[in-house]
Amino acid sequence: GLWSPIKAEISRGRPSSPQLVSPIKSKSSKNFSSYLLLLPVFLLSLVPLAGIKEFNDPHEFLMIVLISLIIGCIEEIEYRGFMKIGFSSFSKKTFIWGSSTIFGLAHFLNLIYGADIIDTLVQVVFAFCFGLIFSAFYYKNGQLLPLIILHALWAFNISLAVQPMKAPLDTIHTISLLLLVLYGLGVGIWHSQKKAAAS
Repeated sequence: GLWSPIKAEISRGRPSSPQLVSPIKSKSSKNFSSYLLLLPVFLLSLVPLAGIKEFNDPHEFLMIVLISLIIGCIEEIEYRGFMKIGFSSFSKKTFIWGSSTIFGLAHFLNLIYGADIIDTLVQVVFAFCFGLIFSAFYYKNGQLLPLIILHALWAFNISLAVQPMKAPLDTIHTISLLLLVLYGLGVGIWHSQKKAAAS
């Protein structure tokens, strides 16, 4: 199963004991700069909150919280944590782009549940760029917990919004997604060109 919290480190060609949060090995300035990678994602995740729907049933709200946490945990553990182990023999660039590609393509599974093909293609592209940001952070910082929290927050805020979103929020939200796609591509390209730090 893909349910245990992990932190993939490579030691002599084999992963060490899984951890959710890694020990601090680098300078504080390096850790701080890695968190700056996530700042645009956090800010753009707040956009849907401008159109929150009403909840008459508290159980519905609690269900959204639970599902969001499950999504954050499972997808980050699987597509960042285990992918880091799977790509351990490859370069930093291969891990960032390879794991993000798999993460994006996995969203084609939504077609099985009757999702619209156009909406699914958009989701695949967005998930790919979303993955570039998160994979770059994980490679640099080595901690899954911040990614789990932010991923869960993104899913939670989207679920709180009235669907379909009304104007002008729908336009603002679309622009925010396009900005995140461009940002993700920029992060992926930038970190692929930088020399991988020593493990």
